[in-house]
Amino acid sequence: MEWLHYLLRLEVKAQLLVAGTARSEDLNDRHPLLFLMRELNRDGCSTQIPLAPLNSKDTASLASQVSDRQLDAEFILELYRETEGNPLFVIESVRAGLLSSLPPKVHAVLSTRLTQLSPKAQELTSLAACVGTSFTVELLARASHTDEDGLVSLLDELWQRRIIRLEGGESYDFSHDKLREVAYAELSPARRQLYHRRIAESIAEISKTDTDAVSAELARHYEQAVLPARAVPLYYQAAKVSRRRYAETEAIGYLTRALRLVESFPQGAERDHTELDLLIPLGLSLSLTQGYAAPEVGRVYARARMLCESEVGTKDHYFTVLWGSWVFHVVKGDLHVAREMGARLLQIAQDIGNPVMMAAAHFATGSSLFHLGELTQCRKHFGEAMVGTDSSDQPVYLTVFGPELGVFCLSYMSHVLWMVGECDQSAEYSRRALARAERLAHPFSAALALDYSSMLHQFRDEPAAAAERASECAALCRQYGFTYYLAWTPIIRGWALAESGSSQDGIKQIQQGLATLGQQGAGLRAPYYQTLLAHAFARAGDVDTALKCLSEALLMREKSGECWSDPLIHQLRSTLLRKKGDIRGASLSHQRAMALQRTKNSRSD
Repeated sequence: MEWLHYLLRLEVKAQLLVAGTARSEDLNDRHPLLFLMRELNRDGCSTQIPLAPLNSKDTASLASQVSDRQLDAEFILELYRETEGNPLFVIESVRAGLLSSLPPKVHAVLSTRLTQLSPKAQELTSLAACVGTSFTVELLARASHTDEDGLVSLLDELWQRRIIRLEGGESYDFSHDKLREVAYAELSPARRQLYHRRIAESIAEISKTDTDAVSAELARHYEQAVLPARAVPLYYQAAKVSRRRYAETEAIGYLTRALRLVESFPQGAERDHTELDLLIPLGLSLSLTQGYAAPEVGRVYARARMLCESEVGTKDHYFTVLWGSWVFHVVKGDLHVAREMGARLLQIAQDIGNPVMMAAAHFATGSSLFHLGELTQCRKHFGEAMVGTDSSDQPVYLTVFGPELGVFCLSYMSHVLWMVGECDQSAEYSRRALARAERLAHPFSAALALDYSSMLHQFRDEPAAAAERASECAALCRQYGFTYYLAWTPIIRGWALAESGSSQDGIKQIQQGLATLGQQGAGLRAPYYQTLLAHAFARAGDVDTALKCLSEALLMREKSGECWSDPLIHQLRSTLLRKKGDIRGASLSHQRAMALQRTKNSRSD
C-alpha cells in the first residue's frame, strides 16, 4: 500500500492506471487501504466504483456460465433468492449443486468475516442470529443484558463491518441471510438454548399482556430452547390467531408442531388433555383445507374420539369430536355410520342441554336422513335445527362447527323442499342462506351457500345461473383454500357447459371435479354427479357411455345407500334407452322413476 501511494504521487499526470478490488466488509478502521484511499481522494486521483449485487437476470447468466448443465427457471429463482445476487455465493452454490446447504467455501469466507469481529461483537452476532428475523435495539439490549452505550458501540462495529444493515427506522437485520446462517451454525447447542430462552423472555416482556401478535414467535423460541411445556400453549394460541384470519394452513402448521412436542410429555391425564385440545381445532382446519373426507381428517378425529372414550375431556369435547367424525363419515359416503353418529349426537346434546348442540345434532341427523331418502324425518330434524340456530349466539357455532349452522340448515332445506316439489319455497330458502352468509361475512359459510345455490339451479335446469354461482364459489374457495367446496364447482360448471352446447369441455370439467373429490376420499352425492356426467355424454351424442355412467351411478347407490337422486337416474336412463330403441327398457325405467317419485312425495307428507 505504501509503495502504491509513492508510485501514484511520483508523477500525478503520468498515464498510469492501477485497478484493484477489495471486499469493503473485510476492511477494519485501521486497514492500510482505507488510509491510501483517503489520501488519493484528497489529491483527486482515485475513483471508487461500488459493485451492487447482481440482479436476477445477471444471476442467471453467471450461473449458466459456471454450470455444466441446463438450469431450469425454478432453480434460477431459488438460486437468486438464496444468494441475493452475491457473485461468490452464486458460483459456489452452482458448483455445489445444492441450495439447501451452504457451500464450504462460502461458509469459510463468512466465518472468517465473523472471526475478525471483537469477542463481544461476535457474541452479539450469535444472539442476533438466534432471533431469526430482523431485530430491534430494545430486544437485543434485554436479551444480551448489555447497557445502552455498550450495545450501541457493538452495533456500530457490526454496521461498519457490513454484518448488519438498518431496516426502516428502528430495526436491524443481517446484511445477508447466509451470515445469519453461519453465525447460528457455529453456536453450541447449550448456547443456542440459552439465547432462545432469553429472546423469548425479552419478547414477552416487551409485548406484556398482548401476546397474540407474537405467540408464534414466542412458541418457536421456546421450542428451540427445549422448553416444550411453554411452547405448546403458545402454538395453540398462534393457531387460534391464524384461524381468526382464516389462515387455516398456517394454523395446521402450528398445531402439528405442538402435537409433535406433546409426544415428549410424560404419560398421564394432563398430556392427554393437551393432545385433545390440539386435535379438535386441527381436525376442523384439515377439514376446511384438505376436504371433509381426507384420510388425515379421519385419523385426527379417530384419535380424538379414542381419547374422549377413555374419559379424557368433557362431554362438550366429545360432542365436538363426534361432530367432526360425523362430517368425515357422511362426506365419505358412510351414511349408515353417519346416521348412528347423528343419533349419538342427539343423545349427548340432550344430556348437556346446550341449545346450539341440540341444533347441530338435529342438523347432523337430518342431513344423514336426507341422503338416505327419508325426507319426512329429515325435514322435521332440519326444522328443529333452524329453531335452534335462530335463538342461539352465532359466533359459538361459527368457531366450533365450521360453517355457520343457520346457513347450512337453510342451504340443505332448499334442496329438501325442491325434492318434495315445493319449488318457490326452495328458492326462498336458498336466497335466505346467501343473505345470511353475506351478513355474517364468514367466507366458509358463503362458499357453502354458493355451492348449494348452484346445485339448486342445476335441479331447476338453469345452466347460466348454476354456472355463475359455481364460479363465484370457486373464486372464494381459491382465495381461502377451501378444497372440498371447490371440487363441486367444475362439476356444476361442466354440466352447464354441456347444456349450452360445449359438451366436450363440459365432460372434461365434470371429470376433473370427480377426480378431485376421489382424491379427497369424498363419496357423498357420487350417484348424482355420475348422472350429471351421463347428461354431458348424452349431449355429446355418446349414448352408450352415458348409459355406462348411469350403471356406475346405480352401483354407487347400492354401495352407499344414497338414494335421493334415484328418480333422476331412472328418468334419464329411460330417455336414453328410448333413443336406442329399447322401448321396453325405457318404459320400465320410466315407471321406476315415477314410483320412486311418488314414494318420495308420500314420505314427505
